[in-house]
Order: sequence, then structure tokens, then C-alpha cells
Amino acid sequence: MTTLLASFLGQFLPYIIAGITALVGVTGYVWNAKRKAKAEGVAQQQAKEAAANAKDIDIIHRATGAQPVGGVSDDPDNRDNAKG
Repeated sequence: MTTLLASFLGQFLPYIIAGITALVGVTGYVWNAKRKAKAEGVAQQQAKEAAANAKDIDIIHRATGAQPVGGVSDDPDNRDNAKG
């Protein structure tokens, strides 16, 4: 019985090895493709966040030079200036 099994296995051993090798290769290819896609997604998200941060920093830089236009007494809606 063992001889029959060894004979049968001996015939198909190259095919079994080739199948296992192909399975490992395909699994590695898919895993690598998923890893690259995830890395690209992370890079895109980081680029989006960097652009938003740059916009916020630009707004802050423009606001640093802000000067008051006048005093409170110059405000037309100031109730202390209201007549009547």
C-alpha cells in the first residue's frame, strides 16, 4: 500500500510543488499590491491634510497684519453714539 501511494505521489509531485509555488507567488503578488494601494491612499490623505494646513497657515499669516480701522466711537452701530 505504501509503495502504491509513493508511486502515485511520485508521479504528481512536480505538479504539487508547482501548484504550491504558484499559490505562494500569487499570494505574495496580491499582498504586495494591497500594500502599495494602502501606501498610496495614506500618501493622498497626508497630501490633503498638508494642503489644508497650508491654507490655515496662510489665513493666519494674513491675519497677523490686521489693524483696527478705527476706535469704538467710530462705529456707526455703537449705541453710545445714538441720538435720542
